[in-house]
Amino acid sequence: AIADGRKVLALNAATGDLLWHRDTYSTVGDSPLVLEKTIITATRDREASRLWAFDREGNLQWLNTVGSYTDLAATDGFLAVAQGPVVTLIRTSDGEPVHYWLLGDAPEDIELVRQGNQLLLKTETGVLVSATY
Repeated sequence: AIADGRKVLALNAATGDLLWHRDTYSTVGDSPLVLEKTIITATRDREASRLWAFDREGNLQWLNTVGSYTDLAATDGFLAVAQGPVVTLIRTSDGEPVHYWLLGDAPEDIELVRQGNQLLLKTETGVLVSATY
């Protein structure tokens, strides 16, 4: 999946053929996150940011409006959204927030890793915060 202005495009990885494209009606802010069952892309406009989740066939699964964010990270089943010192954990199957972390400072870079039944949130300072799911 790639971003092209106000669109998300899914391409066949082997041939480069276009599989589908969807209009997001606002500028795609980052490269789409491609997960096992979901493709998530973020858009930004003057009022808010939006998180769009598409299934592998291009059907919209859910759409969330969020405030300004600094970074996104995902692992199969979960998405982390950094907004200042608050990081929200969102379930990718339905877009519902399931956990919040309040960090001392706003992270510049986050990574979300699944280890067994734990999710680890890694920041550039090396701080690890875990939640069990």
